[in-house]
Amino acid sequence: MSTARPWWEQTWAEREDAISAHLALDALAVGIQTKKVNWLLDADIRSFFDTLDHGCLLKFIEQRIADRRVLRHIQKWLNAGVLEEGRRERQEEGAVQGGSVSPLLANIYQPCRN
Repeated sequence: MSTARPWWEQTWAEREDAISAHLALDALAVGIQTKKVNWLLDADIRSFFDTLDHGCLLKFIEQRIADRRVLRHIQKWLNAGVLEEGRRERQEEGAVQGGSVSPLLANIYQPCRN
């Protein structure tokens, strides 16, 4: 994915929520290392992977990546669907939670949700 790296880094460098997320992680690391910690809270966006809009995601990526091969590969990932009882179920939206590419697609998708 070296094709995506330049725009990816620029896109996230400009986003305040990405910067604040990095600052929060830094603060968490310092806090854990310097103070007694009894518990941590992990939050998740409900149904995030289930509701990922393929059209919005692809439109966003097409604005930044001109290489049609990369776009076609991402479309194949999105259209792969899931196997249920031996049958392939195509998905119009969403990405497989736990799939190898899902975290990358979810991070790319963040600007679409705002």
